[in-house]
Amino acid sequence: MESKIKALTINKNIYKTYNIFAYASKGIPGLELRVGAKNSKILKEKMIYLTRISSIKIPLKRYVICVEETGAPLDKDELKWLELPILILYWSLAEGLPISKLDDCLCGGEITLDGVVRPLQIHGEYLKYFNSVKCEKVWKIITGKGQKECLGLVRLPVEEIVHLPLESDLAKSIGS
Repeated sequence: MESKIKALTINKNIYKTYNIFAYASKGIPGLELRVGAKNSKILKEKMIYLTRISSIKIPLKRYVICVEETGAPLDKDELKWLELPILILYWSLAEGLPISKLDDCLCGGEITLDGVVRPLQIHGEYLKYFNSVKCEKVWKIITGKGQKECLGLVRLPVEEIVHLPLESDLAKSIGS
């Protein structure tokens, strides 16, 4: 089984996209994460930890997830935005999510160790791109409730896919 997702990062108000591809095989069970950044070992362990605290059952297979980097290597501020798409891809391969087709999805977000999701949203000039004729296909963005939809961008609710609390929901419950 194989899958891919388009990851979205932001650094200094500049959005970037990365291809993340993955597959599962009958090899030695475990998670292998290939990211050029120095902190990718910590990212792998965080995915395993979040999976354990979420009680997601992962079948005994070898899961390989790779981030295709183009140009300069990812820095720490960009790496954190890959947490959500990598987790969604991992859980999807393990058939632990209600979504399986991810190749037309765009996603970025970080996750705390408590499992709170902070999804990335598209604003400004980058959002204008998705509302123009330059955008040749419709993308599904996996994000929170505040994302504006437009001609080339349709929101898929992250809260219905990963079943983890959103940062905005926690702020509301604390302030209530």
